[in-house]
Amino acid sequence: MLRPGRRRIYWDSCVWLDYISETPENKEVLDMLLRDSAMRSGNIHLITSVIAITEVAFGATEKANQALDDDVEQKIDSLWKDTTAVTLVEPYPAIALRARGIIRLGIEKGWTGLRALDAIHLATAQQIEADEFHTYDTQLHRYSEQLGFPITAPYVHGPPSSEDKPRLL
Repeated sequence: MLRPGRRRIYWDSCVWLDYISETPENKEVLDMLLRDSAMRSGNIHLITSVIAITEVAFGATEKANQALDDDVEQKIDSLWKDTTAVTLVEPYPAIALRARGIIRLGIEKGWTGLRALDAIHLATAQQIEADEFHTYDTQLHRYSEQLGFPITAPYVHGPPSSEDKPRLL
């Protein structure tokens, strides 16, 4: 359920993959955002499409080692179970039509290579009126103006703390 009064931040599947893989340069920011979304008094609300459940299938170490780890799978599963931290949106016809329109927009602009699943993510964010779309896929950033919300890498708002680390407002 979407919570009123909070910034709606949509996370693309690559952000979830980065979170699961605990990429050192991004871990702190992603942890802060996820914690804020899980808190009753938090300022943000994280949202993603149900398709992320399929796209987030393994962690970076599993891929590198070509060996699956039950602990990683449990960590992935725990993401989707915490409904206070993350809202999952199911694709439905209005989102599919928006996604098709975004693919067609890309062709019209000469932007080739938009995958259908990326279009579904963008369309879902637009459908739920996201305030921001977080992704590490810089090719998606160019859709920001057309879709009406910033498309950026994950970040936190607020001035640096006494430890020179970003904080949430």
